[in-house]
Amino acid sequence: MDFAPIFLWWFVVLVMGLAAYPIAFVLLRHFPDKGYAFSKVLALLLTGYFAWILGYASFNPGTILLSFLLMAGLSVLILVTWLGEAFKKFFAKNLAQYLVLECLFLTAFLVAGAYKMRTYEIGGPGEKPMDFAFLNGILASPSMPPVDPWLAGGNISYYYFGYFVVAMLTKVTGVPSGVAFNLMVALVWSLSALCAFSIAYALTRRYRYSVLSAAALTVLGNLDYWHRAVQAFQVGNLSHPYYNQPIDPNAEKGLSGAISYLLSPLQHGWDYFQASRIVPVPPSDKLINEFPAFSFFLSDLHPHLMAIPFVLLAIATAYSLLKAGSFDTGVYAGSSLWKWAQGIVMVLIFGVLSFSNSWDFPTLMLLLGLCLFLQQWWTNEGDFNAWAKAVVKVGVPLVIGAFAFYLPFYVKFQSQARGLGLVKDRTDIYYLIVIFGFFFSILIPAILGKALNPRGSKSQKSRTKRGDELVCVLCGEEAKDRKFCGHCGGEVAPAGGADIAALPDDSTRNLLRKAGGLFSSEGDPSRGWMALGVVLLFLIGFNFAPLQLSTLLTAALFVFFTLLALASTPETKEMIFTLLMVMIGFLLIAGCEVLFIKDHFSDGALYRMNTVFKFHYQVWILFSLSTGPLLKWLVENLYSQWAGWKRGLWAGAAIFTLVGALFYPGLAFSAKMRGSSPESATLDGEVYYEHNYPSDFAMAQWIKQNVKPVGSKVPVILEAWGGSYQQQYGTLATMTGYPTVLGWDFHEAQWRGSWDKPVVRGGDVEDTLFRRRDDIDAIYTSSDLNKTRDLLRRYRVDYVYVGDAERAKYKDHPENLGKFSSLGTLVQQSGNSFLYKVNP
Repeated sequence: MDFAPIFLWWFVVLVMGLAAYPIAFVLLRHFPDKGYAFSKVLALLLTGYFAWILGYASFNPGTILLSFLLMAGLSVLILVTWLGEAFKKFFAKNLAQYLVLECLFLTAFLVAGAYKMRTYEIGGPGEKPMDFAFLNGILASPSMPPVDPWLAGGNISYYYFGYFVVAMLTKVTGVPSGVAFNLMVALVWSLSALCAFSIAYALTRRYRYSVLSAAALTVLGNLDYWHRAVQAFQVGNLSHPYYNQPIDPNAEKGLSGAISYLLSPLQHGWDYFQASRIVPVPPSDKLINEFPAFSFFLSDLHPHLMAIPFVLLAIATAYSLLKAGSFDTGVYAGSSLWKWAQGIVMVLIFGVLSFSNSWDFPTLMLLLGLCLFLQQWWTNEGDFNAWAKAVVKVGVPLVIGAFAFYLPFYVKFQSQARGLGLVKDRTDIYYLIVIFGFFFSILIPAILGKALNPRGSKSQKSRTKRGDELVCVLCGEEAKDRKFCGHCGGEVAPAGGADIAALPDDSTRNLLRKAGGLFSSEGDPSRGWMALGVVLLFLIGFNFAPLQLSTLLTAALFVFFTLLALASTPETKEMIFTLLMVMIGFLLIAGCEVLFIKDHFSDGALYRMNTVFKFHYQVWILFSLSTGPLLKWLVENLYSQWAGWKRGLWAGAAIFTLVGALFYPGLAFSAKMRGSSPESATLDGEVYYEHNYPSDFAMAQWIKQNVKPVGSKVPVILEAWGGSYQQQYGTLATMTGYPTVLGWDFHEAQWRGSWDKPVVRGGDVEDTLFRRRDDIDAIYTSSDLNKTRDLLRRYRVDYVYVGDAERAKYKDHPENLGKFSSLGTLVQQSGNSFLYKVNP
């Protein structure tokens, strides 16, 4: 195994992270490590943003280097003009902590890299060719916006910032794109683990709970292992629930069948992929319930995967804002110049969410908004008018800037979203438990314990008493001025954090407590259990058709309990932030049971597939980060108060769900290693094409060496079009990034939002996907040379490829595949595949 590319990328990302650390030091000053764990992600974002903007002039190693220098220059300015001594002091004091974080990151990167060496193929199940095409399309583009390799004349109409970051690192390090593809999967996994660990540690100050949150995000799975045992009990053979095959009457089922499966799931055909297809949709479909560990095992380099580190950075930024002790724009700390600089960095962090995975933007803006509302209320001590002005003064520029700074992306973006619709069928609560069961075993008892515990009903003001010691968050020096530090100009805050009434309005708190009284009574503890029992019976009844409301009502109920927990007692800001994440998670679950975003699937049975998929993915992230802190609270505050049978019941449920969650990565890894040999291990995913499409692979290598863009014109190489997931089509476009007239047609229809509308905004109104398919067919099958020539000119085709896929697709017209020698020149032959250069 060759680990050299892994160490190369690690070193480059390390240098970039160190260069960005002074910026993270200020922005994430409320973290124990002052944002060191996030410095790499921040560096990729800032350097990537500058390189993208400069890329509209030219995208090359020179503009990338300039982008890095711009970011590094900002860090130098911070050190020279503001925080030099404080930064130096803190860095020296916490060097051991930095080494621990680097060891954690490098270990995760090496482990993930070793896994990718054994599972290197950019092919097979999934959509890796699409991801690889986008990566190579950006690499092949002389400037931004990048060409769409599967749609000549068009630009990528997808949230492509993650692909841009991969392309940027590819150009900087000089590794082949097939290697960069797999390195990025490993990099995302290791960055996600590091950042999740950092957030959980900031919320708990305990390593064990931080490791749990990091593992929940990157390693643990759902309860598919136990779910399939139920199906083995019912039908014996997993091929029926997996692939809708007829039930085998001879299959061992019942208790013996379930036990047999539990002892040897792989021998029973257990499939790691099917864990992401839990919820059935009649008559024979399933919703997507993907989760991060599955995404890493599958290794499709999709936006929702690559966006995870940026999502975690946004969550960390929201938490740091919640912790701020200054009012109005003082949340940014420092002089006016540095306030503006920090505001712009925040804009870039939250704005990139739409550019990297648009589904994340509304959720994270909701979290940021809640943190801003609470923080400004606390620091303003309840003056509503001043609070409203401050929220507008800070919040409105953030929202406007999040769009304005990424305007070039929106100008070219063609969304398939077509508004909102009402959900017609809902999720059985059983499947919700299968998906989130491990989290529920911790979050639900903790939330109920906090919400229904009657202690501490008096609210506390967030105001700092006159005698409290104030220290600077940045340099740690004692500060007498309440507004800013006299040493470095940084933010000041009380040395010891006091509990705060999370919900600022007394009437709201009292109303919630009154409603919570239905479930709790100090004089009669059994009352709460009886009320919860009645609610449980109602939920069971509502789970059946035609209502199917149990999932919606359960999620709504726990939104209420989370609000009640916030209202019941004063809390630390760490716990308030944790509860906000849990509340938003349950809000997302409830929302998916009411509304869906209309898209290309809206007219079929899978009409809400993307809505459930993308928002439940965010729920997984939020619940992962919350699990460590709430488990810590549960163990330290609630567990000792329980009777023995309650302890046993909870411990049994937690262990049961944890075992199921742990079985997933173990089984998935074993399944992925089957048929994989250490001797064939490599990071170069393009080897897949060399093995499966050798003629196409050889031709692509020749094209990379001999065909180059002319100015801003990227060569167009015509290939046969194909349906989605037909990996034999568009292979040259996928490997070289040079566009073909049409690649996977259904995917383009999703990205463009239509089959019969113009595929390029502002282009030919008759240029539709339907017409492109017909034109390509005519080019390969027509005997009319003039018609063929006109069609080639319509799409500015420079080369025509006749390979194995073209011969198979147009086998009924073999006599017309040789006509291209009359329309151009044969420039390369690979086996029985030919490449013709079209005459001008």
